[in-house]
Amino acid sequence: MKNITTMTLIALYSIFISTAYGYDSVIISDSKRQYEIYHAKTDLPSGHYESRIFLPLKKNIKAILILTPTIAGVSLVEKTNAHYFSKAGFLVIVPLPFESEIGREKPDVMKLDEEFFKPAYAAEHFITLVEDKFNLPPNLPVFALGASQGGIRTLTIASYVKRITASWFATTGGDFPSIYANSTVEKIADFRKKHMKVLGLTENSQYEQYLRDNLTNDPTKACAQLKTPFVQTITLKDDKVPTANQKLLLDYCPAHKVITINTGHVAGSLSTVKWRHKIKEFFESFI
Repeated sequence: MKNITTMTLIALYSIFISTAYGYDSVIISDSKRQYEIYHAKTDLPSGHYESRIFLPLKKNIKAILILTPTIAGVSLVEKTNAHYFSKAGFLVIVPLPFESEIGREKPDVMKLDEEFFKPAYAAEHFITLVEDKFNLPPNLPVFALGASQGGIRTLTIASYVKRITASWFATTGGDFPSIYANSTVEKIADFRKKHMKVLGLTENSQYEQYLRDNLTNDPTKACAQLKTPFVQTITLKDDKVPTANQKLLLDYCPAHKVITINTGHVAGSLSTVKWRHKIKEFFESFI
């Protein structure tokens, strides 16, 4: 391989014999970045899942980190955090958005309820996949991190995936009926409008009650299952995952460290970047 002083990008493609998953890998290597990026795909009974895997080129991988994006998908925030943690010796798994009822023209509330567990199914599979693919020790600590929708999914992963050692989630709330009925997030507002039209409802209060009658799975119930240490950050001026919904988790979750931020949703979600050193120290305390 030629030595190039600027960033070197080499695309390598390898599909494994198993039809359960495949990889496309891109090696990124320069004086600042020392990791490989893999694109992993898998089909499970619950659906099709994909993820980006940031593999440190250092041989001493200290832990696995599942870094779940917000509803906006993989942005500079996730890429920046993945870069930071991979340089610190974490193998980082970034789950990509999966097909959801939120994006459908005619949402099905039963399917919406069932997909609550999809992040856990995918995370569990990708943990096993990277361990097999990269010959990792089976006892590596596994951490989970996310904000907003990524925080809700992080909570689900931390609650139902036994391998999780500790987690950190920001701007994360409970009680889906009120979140879906009141959130000002554009994608949620569009979903609400479509779903209310399908149901023939005109008032948000009617819609909230309908969801309350039909949704079973919820972050409040998931958080009650948490048995590992975690940190929650709450934003005090939030109308996207409303502050009241974030505080609601305190009534259901076991005792944990809570950080309150006197900001809105975006700044609160960006705290995973601003405080990444603190997050890394928190995770490293369990290694």
